[in-house]
Amino acid sequence: MSSRKSANHIVADGHERAFSAALDRIRAELLRRHAGELEQASFWRRWVLRRKIEREARRLACEVAPPDALY
Repeated sequence: MSSRKSANHIVADGHERAFSAALDRIRAELLRRHAGELEQASFWRRWVLRRKIEREARRLACEVAPPDALY
């Protein structure tokens, strides 16, 4: 057997790893995009904006790393 590992295999936690990586990247981009609005908003408005950002980040991460795909 070769000492190199094949990249063509399915891993048990592949979806969680792909989803988590996509979610972190997307969340950071959305927070960067809305940074000015978050800085100027009141406490409750910031709370609402963060919830909207989190919901949008999760929706987009599901598109990038769909749960029914093979990993």
